[in-house]
Amino acid sequence: MPLKAVIFDFSGTIINDESVQASLTDPLLLAENLRPTPGDFLQCCAGRSDADGIRSLFEIRGRMLMPEALQTLVQRRSQAYCAALLQLPRLPIYPSVEDWIYRLRVAKIPMAIATGTSRMGVELVLRQAKWQDVFSVVVTGDEINRGKPDPDCYQQAIAQLQQVTGDSTLGPGDCLAIEDRYTGIAAAKAAGLSVAGVANSHPYQMMQRHANWAVDYLNQLNLDRLLQFFAGTEKEFIRREVSLNSLPSG
Repeated sequence: MPLKAVIFDFSGTIINDESVQASLTDPLLLAENLRPTPGDFLQCCAGRSDADGIRSLFEIRGRMLMPEALQTLVQRRSQAYCAALLQLPRLPIYPSVEDWIYRLRVAKIPMAIATGTSRMGVELVLRQAKWQDVFSVVVTGDEINRGKPDPDCYQQAIAQLQQVTGDSTLGPGDCLAIEDRYTGIAAAKAAGLSVAGVANSHPYQMMQRHANWAVDYLNQLNLDRLLQFFAGTEKEFIRREVSLNSLPSG
């Protein structure tokens, strides 16, 4: 079966925004008269949807949020995220992302985004990068019921890809997910996708243990060999046993 689509994670995979994301945690808590503690972001928010992260921040402090209150905080955080990005001299997009997008466009392979980040922030980045027409489908934290590691966002992305491509046979086995965190890898695998893990947030050796393939940088993924693998013509390209990092890029 051919490779029919590539689905990207957003935060940590397309954009190097962890420092921006982490900087939003303390102000959000202080505004609600809650005391921040070191490690809040990594413990509660990293690799999770905006809503799940905020919910966790409050739960560990003994406060439960009603849906309306949670939505208000998610919107406030999204606005702060956009404001913080706009203050930067340039968007911190990983340099290899543009190269990989170019390769996929040349190969006419549809691309999608499946993320727990709110739509406001994702759309800002896509506008600033002039990528509004790059991704056929964008599923964000605003549309999903459960964030990663739940497969909801990937399941929705595949359903929408079927619609926009007109290919009702497109399924998880025809798609490659690109992720940087364990939660995202787990979500994609639970949805039935193969996963390329980029070592942006975890060590390369650990990504090898979780993803089907691991690379240090996205542009080290070899598209030709991936296409051969999905088509079933690359007999020696065995998951977990061959690292794409050792293959020539192209």
